Amino acid sequence: MKLYDSFRSALQSLVVNKLRSALTMLGVIIGVASVIAMVAVGNGASQQVQNTILSLGSNLITVSPANQSEGGLKGAGAQAQNLTLDDMRSLQAQLGSSVAAIHAEQGAGRWQVTAAGQNWNTNVNGVTEDYPVVRDWTLQSGDFFTSSDLTVNAQVAVIGSTTATNLFGEADAVGQTLQLRQVFGGGP
Repeated sequence: MKLYDSFRSALQSLVVNKLRSALTMLGVIIGVASVIAMVAVGNGASQQVQNTILSLGSNLITVSPANQSEGGLKGAGAQAQNLTLDDMRSLQAQLGSSVAAIHAEQGAGRWQVTAAGQNWNTNVNGVTEDYPVVRDWTLQSGDFFTSSDLTVNAQVAVIGSTTATNLFGEADAVGQTLQLRQVFGGGP
């Protein structure tokens, strides 16, 4: 049988069985569309996971004190000491140029922040000057504090956009004065 005859026979079969042909085409179209949709959803989810991991820092290493283990019991024995700023500086000196940046972070709990007649309850963290480099964060306005600010114990703060909006509205928060009061009891 020649190619032309095969083509003519197939075309004749399609014309005679219109409903079967339409249903077959519909099945193929739905199947291809489903595969394309599933690949798109999978790629989107994969990209979202990658972006989340990259926002943490793809080469980020966290060092924290932990309880010692004694006789197979975690937490048994003496409690671990807290890491200090001197420990961080020592790590920085030992690692030298093998790391791009190193920072310390300490959670201070919930605080009531007051400014310009407004107040806002938020989490407060103490960090060092390389925090934005390590976390790959940029500031919308103003500057991050420097190591000289830490050396002289300057009373400086970096606040997030939600806190800035709640305290100052649309006004620029840079250079404004804040008052902090610690919230006891872990309220919202």
